[in-house]
Amino acid sequence: MPPKTKEQKILARLHRLQRLQNLTQSPARVVETETVPTAPTKPIETPEENLAENYSYVYKDLRKILILASIAVATEIILSLTSSFSFVKLILRVFNI
Repeated sequence: MPPKTKEQKILARLHRLQRLQNLTQSPARVVETETVPTAPTKPIETPEENLAENYSYVYKDLRKILILASIAVATEIILSLTSSFSFVKLILRVFNI
């Protein structure tokens, strides 16, 4: 899809501003416009609303990453220790095998 031209960007911004003005008008005016069937639109978010979003999923993902990374590092350490022959002999002595 080709990038938008400057004219298309200006028209889009004008459309957003007009929609914002329609949302801030009196309730009587809004009732008149609600009778006209339109496509569902998402209200324009202000920067303050963007900051108030919930980011709890980020913390859950970070916790999951840390747990899996620590398991992977522990597995690598165990595998590197068992690859040395002297460690295997030591383990066998501990278990009396």
